[in-house]
Amino acid sequence: MLKRSREKFIASNGGKPATRKGFPDGVKGPVEKRKYAEAKESARQEVIKIMEKLAEDGQIDKEALGNQVIIETAAIAITRDVEGKHYHGVRDRVAAANTVLPYLVEKKQQKQAITVQTVDDFLKEINEAE
Repeated sequence: MLKRSREKFIASNGGKPATRKGFPDGVKGPVEKRKYAEAKESARQEVIKIMEKLAEDGQIDKEALGNQVIIETAAIAITRDVEGKHYHGVRDRVAAANTVLPYLVEKKQQKQAITVQTVDDFLKEINEAE
């Protein structure tokens, strides 16, 4: 299905494949692509600072600091242009955040008190309750 769709697009585009690979909708031309690359790099640096601060506080593992996938995905969620508008849509930002959060949020262990009882103890408790 995807191959057929791609072939259909290439046929409708005069035999040329897509040229906007790696850029969100609305980013056209070399000037805007350069602005997007600069905004994405500043977002990466911001993500790295946030992750370092979380690691110092002990909220995330130190292993997550060097993970480029987490950094790139988190950068998608916060990349903005000069005016403060997001380059990516809400759906993409939420998907990126949902992808990153399980790695960054510390999962708190739920402690459950498990009491092991013998059959005799259980029967004694039932008799006492009656």
